[in-house]
Amino acid sequence: MYPLIPSDATPLCYGMNVLGSNRIWSIGSNTEYPELCMAIINYLSTPEGYMTYWWGPKDLCWYYDEDGLTHFTELGETAYKDRKGTIMPDEWGGGSFNDGTFQANNTTWSKDAPNPDSNGETYNCENWASRLVDTKYAIFQDWRDYSGQFTPQMYMDSVNHKVSLGTSYTETKKSDDLKIIWEQVAKCIVSYSWQAVYASSDEEYDRIVAEMTQKCKDYDPDGVCLEWCENEAAIRHALEEEARKNS
Repeated sequence: MYPLIPSDATPLCYGMNVLGSNRIWSIGSNTEYPELCMAIINYLSTPEGYMTYWWGPKDLCWYYDEDGLTHFTELGETAYKDRKGTIMPDEWGGGSFNDGTFQANNTTWSKDAPNPDSNGETYNCENWASRLVDTKYAIFQDWRDYSGQFTPQMYMDSVNHKVSLGTSYTETKKSDDLKIIWEQVAKCIVSYSWQAVYASSDEEYDRIVAEMTQKCKDYDPDGVCLEWCENEAAIRHALEEEARKNS
C-alpha cells in the first residue's frame, strides 16, 4: 500500500490549521488537580514530551547523537515493532511497553512536524536518517526502485502537489431535501464506479459510465449537488485567499 501518483494528477495535501480542528484538550471544571492536568498537557506539547508520547522515555528508548540526529535504542526499536511484547526494565515499572503508553486518543503535534530539538528531523521515526536502511521486504524494495525514493514522505515531497491552507471553513449544513438527493447520487457513483473498475472492455466501461451519468442526472435534474459543491468551494477559496494575504 505504498503511494503511486498518476503522472497527470496533482495531489491535494491539507495544511495544519493554526485555529485548531475538531480535537481539543480540556480540563474539567470539577477536576481535583487542574494544575497537574495543565502541566501534563504542557509537557506533551514540548519536543521531549511528544517524543515520549510516541516512542517512550528519552535515553531508554531513543536519543540524539552528537550531530543531533535521532536514534532508537535497541529497546526502543523492539518496542516500535512490538509494543505489547516488549517488556520494560524493572526500574521503569516492568510490564509491557504498551501498558505504559499514552492511552488517550489525542495528540498535541502532527507526527510529521519538525522536532526543534533535533537536527532538522521530524517526530516521525519513519523518516529519521538513522532508520533509512535497506528493507528486508522485496515488495518495498520494488516500490523504491520504481519511485526512486526511499520513503513515502520523500516520494510525496518529490511530486507536484498543492496545499490546502488551514482556515476557519466548516461545511454548510445540507437541507433535508438535499441530503436525500445527495445520498442517492453518492450511492450511484460508488456502485457504478466499482463496476467500471472491473469492466472487461473499453466499450463496457463507457456504457457503465454513461449509465451512471444519466442516473445521477435523473436523481438530481436541477443540479443542486453541484451547486452546493461550487458554493462550498467558493467559500473555502475566499478563506484561503484571506489566509494567504495574512501570512
